[in-house]
Amino acid sequence: MLATPPQKPTPARVLVADDEPVIAETLGLILKLNGFDVLVVHDGLAAVKEAARWQPHAFVSDVIMPEMDGINAAIQVSYLLPGCRIVLISGQAITADLQHEAALRGHDFEILPKPTHPSELLDRLTGIGDAG
Repeated sequence: MLATPPQKPTPARVLVADDEPVIAETLGLILKLNGFDVLVVHDGLAAVKEAARWQPHAFVSDVIMPEMDGINAAIQVSYLLPGCRIVLISGQAITADLQHEAALRGHDFEILPKPTHPSELLDRLTGIGDAG
């Protein structure tokens, strides 16, 4: 009788959205190097579309983006995927107003400052999916 080798857990899927390609790709690389399966997009509309298709365990997004801001994208993603962990990142002062608007709509999203240390982001993603 052959023993079946233990299977590796499926990596947790993280959708990253940032309109600055260098930041988006850097975040994606950091997450991949830490065992996550990552998909990177560059605006909020693409994020919502890909979230519906790809079903990520977490959504990491810049707040200020063209087409659709990160908070409205996060709201849409949270409706599509209620169990999806949302982590928003912003370096803009206007973020507080957007966060307050989301809170009035019943969404309490945590926002990390930009730039964010990779360990801070990884701490926020601990325990998602089957891995992480």
